[in-house]
Amino acid sequence: MALECLVVVREPKLQKAFRGLLTGIGVQARVATDVEQAMQTMRDARLDAVIVDCCDFAEGPQLIRTMRRMPANTNAVAFAVMPQNSTSQACSETEAHFVLQQPLSIDVLTRTFRAARNLMLQEQRRFFRYPVQTPVTLSGNGGEIRGKCTTLSSGGLALQPLEALESTWSGKVMFDLPEQGGSVEARAEVAWMLPNKTAGLRFTSMSDNIRTQLEQWVAARVVEDEPSALAR
Repeated sequence: MALECLVVVREPKLQKAFRGLLTGIGVQARVATDVEQAMQTMRDARLDAVIVDCCDFAEGPQLIRTMRRMPANTNAVAFAVMPQNSTSQACSETEAHFVLQQPLSIDVLTRTFRAARNLMLQEQRRFFRYPVQTPVTLSGNGGEIRGKCTTLSSGGLALQPLEALESTWSGKVMFDLPEQGGSVEARAEVAWMLPNKTAGLRFTSMSDNIRTQLEQWVAARVVEDEPSALAR
């Protein structure tokens, strides 16, 4: 799946520079020009990375800290653009993985983004999310819920429920792997939920046979879908 980065930058020239560098390493850029727009994007989407211009946005450090506490985006790689004279404490308090201090250098940005891309890919490999469209049945909390799995990994799945799903749900999840990959039955719980009711389920337990079957199925999709990206 394509890597996606939210660029929270107001200056058009800086937006263009970040877009170009990200595109050059295979990362799609989504731009937000104000904090409210950025927050909405963070709430509504799962991101692989975020770049925040803390020179232009006083709320920038808080924005990064808030994102890192969102279950859906807690593992997104964060970049903070900081003033040249920023103290070590100020940089640390952003909780960003990478601090980019002004004046920005294309060479430094290129090296930093390449290193960060490896982190994004490691996270994607760890729980590679493969797009699917397969029915899912949830059983627990006193009833049965049917929905549709939209992305699947060896650690969990993203679900669009056809009925209301509570953020505290936990129970049994059952579905068939596409392409005659077999059936999966596991215990799971809600890990995150977006305002549109799309939810992420985390597998909490399953039999060894089913786990092996699921991991092999996901591994085959990784090789099929991202051979060039995973080779780098």
